[in-house]
Amino acid sequence: MSISELKKEIVKFVEASEDENFLESYHHMIKQHQGAISWEDLSKDEQEDILESEEQIERGELIDNDVVMDKAAKWISK
Repeated sequence: MSISELKKEIVKFVEASEDENFLESYHHMIKQHQGAISWEDLSKDEQEDILESEEQIERGELIDNDVVMDKAAKWISK
């Protein structure tokens, strides 16, 4: 599918949708991809989740990415 065809297909999905959650999620995803999201664009829940994550990192409550990737690879291979 060409870029032009893909754009037209996406526009059809968006125009046909009446699902506000879908449209908000899609809008958020596009803005994020363009690097246009600011702190104010995030919902209160998203802001709280980020702040909580930062606190967890400061307390050392995290899992190394290599460990996560290893576990994921083992899970996928089952």
